[in-house]
Amino acid sequence: MSGITLEWLAGVVSRRPAARAYHNTNQSIPNGVTTVLAFNSERFDTDNIHDLITNNSRLTCRTAGRYLIVGNCAFEFNPTGSRLVEIIKNGSFYSAQLSNNAVTTAGWGTNLSISVIEDMNVNDYVELRVLQTSGVAVNILSLANFTPEFMMIKV
Repeated sequence: MSGITLEWLAGVVSRRPAARAYHNTNQSIPNGVTTVLAFNSERFDTDNIHDLITNNSRLTCRTAGRYLIVGNCAFEFNPTGSRLVEIIKNGSFYSAQLSNNAVTTAGWGTNLSISVIEDMNVNDYVELRVLQTSGVAVNILSLANFTPEFMMIKV
């Protein structure tokens, strides 16, 4: 009986609207400029949530409901200033925001992860934005299966 239950559960999870996008190269973030991150690749997309060509910074709701939205990013090492990551809904509504001082240990970048549960209507979209204040441009690093990553799943 448990084999049937597990197969049924796997089928339900695989049909749940979800997407996980990433960027496969570093992205330069200018000093003091809020920058929307681009995502040119996908790990999966079960509901056409992410478009690789048009507005690849967005995860767009195709099935209304409540979603868990998660973003990860790693700024390259620079010990000066602060770092910020935020999830923005429909270009202006702040769903979540997280800031931290830059990591000052040589060789370590500043890693930020953010999440929020958000009610989404069809065609609502979210983006992951960052800001850094080091005095110079700093990269968001591309590290396999970690950064930058942007995902959402209907809960």
